[in-house]
Amino acid sequence: MSTLDDLFAGDRHAPSGARDHGSTVVSAKLERLIGEPRREPLRVHGDAETLRLREMVTAPRPAGAVEGVSPPRAPAAPSRRARRRRLRIDGVSAIAAALAIAAVVGAAGFAGVKAASTSPAETAAEALTEDRAALDSAMQGLQAAAGRLNAQTSAESEAAAAARSMLVELDVTVVDPVARDAAVAAADTYIGALRTLVTPALPQLKPPSPVDTGSLPDVAAAIDDVRAQAQLVDERLTQVRLLRATAESHRPPFIQALSSFAAGFSDRAEREVRANPAATAQFRDAVTAAAARVATAALNEPDGQAALLAYQEAVRALRADDRRERLEVEQAQRGQADQSAEEQGGDPTAPPEVETAPESGTEPQP
Repeated sequence: MSTLDDLFAGDRHAPSGARDHGSTVVSAKLERLIGEPRREPLRVHGDAETLRLREMVTAPRPAGAVEGVSPPRAPAAPSRRARRRRLRIDGVSAIAAALAIAAVVGAAGFAGVKAASTSPAETAAEALTEDRAALDSAMQGLQAAAGRLNAQTSAESEAAAAARSMLVELDVTVVDPVARDAAVAAADTYIGALRTLVTPALPQLKPPSPVDTGSLPDVAAAIDDVRAQAQLVDERLTQVRLLRATAESHRPPFIQALSSFAAGFSDRAEREVRANPAATAQFRDAVTAAAARVATAALNEPDGQAALLAYQEAVRALRADDRRERLEVEQAQRGQADQSAEEQGGDPTAPPEVETAPESGTEPQP
């Protein structure tokens, strides 16, 4: 029959000696039931991931680690495939660099060999070919510049002459004669300056003659001849550019004189309207509008000249309408006077005493 001590062997309430004896008895009983315990460590067979997991579990926890929180994982080492890919890219770059260096070295070597094998006469012949091409290009530039100069001076002369003719033909009672004369004088000066500008004669280039490219003296003489012609072309081109700059410098005084002449038309129109009060509103408005167009127009161009002639016609129409209106008023007054004389028994043929209006159609006084 078992006692309580046999049932609760190793009880903490029992004495220490009794607990040790009880544990030994229990261990003996377990060995008889399930066999002796394993004395060697457990061998784990598996792949690398299993072994790594076992090492992580059995590894001692570092200081300061928190229970339940896994330590930070170290960055994974690059795989063998990635390392192999980088090595392959570096190899391609190295090969490309080596090929580029080889190409540069080869080109330098080829140039050195060519330079060593080329004679001075052949080198001079190449320079002669380049100089001839440069001479042809410079000649084409000179011809184009001379053509532009001739076209510019011709066009400006024609425009100035047309403006001068228009100014001279204007009615001096319509425009300011002093400003008109100043503009005509400026046109004469401008036209005279343009006529003094003569485009220099273009040089006649010598046709290229055959040259013995194997003879250095012959090639050198041909080069000197080509460069002498190129210098002459450059001198002519410089002259053409100076002439063009001179032509452009004479233009501003002429344009300024025309602008000053046109600027006074607004005040002139106001005086015309005041000098012809009997004219209807449409004629007065026409003069004002025409003067505004002249003030902003370029009188050296056809549109500006047309605006100036339109202003002159508007002023003439204004004066004519004013005379017509005045005449109608005088006739109406004379008819009334005749009727009054008949009613009073007087002489109807006697001229009525009416106040005469000042003569219209003359130049307004400022």
